[in-house]
Amino acid sequence: IFSPPLQLNKLIPGFKGRCTAPLLVDKITKQAISNESGDIVAWLNSLDFLPSSPTQSNDSESTYVDLRPASLLPAIEEASGWLTPLINNGVYRCGFATSQKAYDSAADDVISGLDRLESLAANEGRFLLGDKVTELDIRALPTLLRFDCAYAPLFRAGGGHIRLAQDYPALQAWLERCWSLPGVKDSIDLKDAWGSYYRQLFPLNPGGIVPRFPTGESMFASRSKELPLPTQMEGLFHFK
Repeated sequence: IFSPPLQLNKLIPGFKGRCTAPLLVDKITKQAISNESGDIVAWLNSLDFLPSSPTQSNDSESTYVDLRPASLLPAIEEASGWLTPLINNGVYRCGFATSQKAYDSAADDVISGLDRLESLAANEGRFLLGDKVTELDIRALPTLLRFDCAYAPLFRAGGGHIRLAQDYPALQAWLERCWSLPGVKDSIDLKDAWGSYYRQLFPLNPGGIVPRFPTGESMFASRSKELPLPTQMEGLFHFK
């Protein structure tokens, strides 16, 4: 299911092609295996490396986080089929559009995708497909964490005036719950993630001016007492 092996400068001296992220590399063969994030997430989920309890020492008795439970796999794959083109890629098609027609089409896609995600987030569960985290939450989270401070103002994603915090209350509440998940705050430097777009994309921001950003806590600290997160891992994740 992976893309053909890639060749990058560190793996193949003298290579001058583009470098993209994420990138899965075989450290033994020094081959780049895939740069398709959806494939990488699905493949990593097939590995058993996150026991439900650190006290379990016998792997045969351990249970592991499952982001793709069989009962939800059709829903995950159906939603992922539109999430990537409408949202994950849609924000970039807005930012790098070279014609009004291309931009308008991309902006419409972003709004359509956000509307669909809002409907999922407004369900009775804590996350997009129920009360527990699935692959769909993981695939949506990086883009939406960046949306209000980077993609909307700089890329004019969805029209430039759209903000999750003011226009998509269910998605904002979902973001706040995701921000509270174990490890999320430690896995992303939000100010650098937001600021890198302003510093590096000269055509979109010739002056290199970086706005003053809010903190992650002020953006995503939970304000709602509804649907509080369970304190145990078993209440947050599916296990296999």
